[in-house]
Amino acid sequence: MRGFANTLQVGEQTAVQSMTANGDPHALVQALAQTELAVETAVTVRNKVVEAYQEILRMPI
Repeated sequence: MRGFANTLQVGEQTAVQSMTANGDPHALVQALAQTELAVETAVTVRNKVVEAYQEILRMPI
């Protein structure tokens, strides 16, 4: 989870630097790609947790 938050922070900092003309466009693209991958991974993990929870609810007692 810390890695996820760190990736988002780095992406945000790189975007701010690029908007102020002090950043490298290549670094911005790379940071955005890493952020996108982190978000997609978090969403996939969340979906798996929800599916597992729903499967547990369907189990007979």
